[in-house]
Amino acid sequence: MGGHEVLSTVQAFDGSKWTELTEGLKTAVVGASSLVLNNKAYVVGGRGNSGILSTVQAFDGNKWAELTGDKDLKIAVQSASSFVLEVEK
Repeated sequence: MGGHEVLSTVQAFDGSKWTELTEGLKTAVVGASSLVLNNKAYVVGGRGNSGILSTVQAFDGNKWAELTGDKDLKIAVQSASSFVLEVEK
């Protein structure tokens, strides 16, 4: 894969040091996008062992879950950017 290792490990920064989370991603990836929304961390797309992914994985502070159904991406993405858009009402 061009020298990039596909990983399922996740590290968290507590303000002073990095630590590896006990539970890794459900699907190992490289080149995924990530964001935090409503106190959950999301990992979107990337490349897995089977090619470019359309997966969305969410971490609620305790465990990772792979979102499916209408929450799955409609297209496969790799090396994408993510952002959170807050719309004022």
